Formats: sequence, structure tokens, C-alpha cells
Amino acid sequence: MKRIILFVLTAVSLLFISSCEPPKTDEIVKVAIDDTEYTLPAEGGTVEVSFIPLTAWKAQCTEDFVEISPSSGEALTEAITVTMSVAANENSLARDIIVRLSFTYNFVDITIAQAGKTIVKPDPDPKPDTGNTEDVNIGEPIK
Repeated sequence: MKRIILFVLTAVSLLFISSCEPPKTDEIVKVAIDDTEYTLPAEGGTVEVSFIPLTAWKAQCTEDFVEISPSSGEALTEAITVTMSVAANENSLARDIIVRLSFTYNFVDITIAQAGKTIVKPDPDPKPDTGNTEDVNIGEPIK
């Protein structure tokens, strides 16, 4: 009798444990996005990313100079395009921007490298125009 009770308890435990397992990795559908790295000039611009959202999704970026449209959506069977508009970079340093596309089972990071603004500094010690017509290398008049 003890063996039967032990067998039943073991069977019930195994059923309970197997029902709590996460979904198998081959059941998780990953969203395919071809390009995840982009480059923009300092003047700014837009990046467009197309994908088929097989699950609900959301796009997020912590930078306030990036606008995303649309920023979320439901599962579809056809491709959508998400546009990321990046404002001009007024700083001389380049910056990297990460936009995260989150799906039910995974996420994809889109990286946008934006150049820094080119700052032209005036020559701190300009040479005055002396009207000199002498070859400065040998000190003789230019012929």
C-alpha cells in the first residue's frame, strides 16, 4: 500500500513540475530584423526599420532628441515600418543612440551612431599680410 501511495505522489509531483516549465526555446518566435546598426550625420535624420511583429511590441529610447513613430503595436502578419527621427547633434562629440524594440519573448536593439558637429576654430595666431614677396625659405625675392 505504501508503494502505491508513493507511486501516485511521485506521478502527481512530476505532472505538477512539468506544467510549470517555461515554453521551450523552439516555440519562441524571434522577430527578424536585417539591419540593426545605422549611421547619421551631425545634422540628424531618420532611420526606418521594417519587420513583421509576430507578437505585441514596443519601441523605447531614453534620449529626448529621438522621436519614434509608431512606438508600439499589436501582432501582425505583414511588415510594418518604424521611423526613428534623430535631431541634430549640436555637440562636437559623436553619440551612440540605442532604440530597443521589445517583443513578448525577446528584444532587438537598434544602434544609431551620430557624428558630432564640426566646429571650425579661427587661427589663433594669423600671419599678417606684409606684402612681402620674398621666398621665406631662402630669403631671396620671388622671381
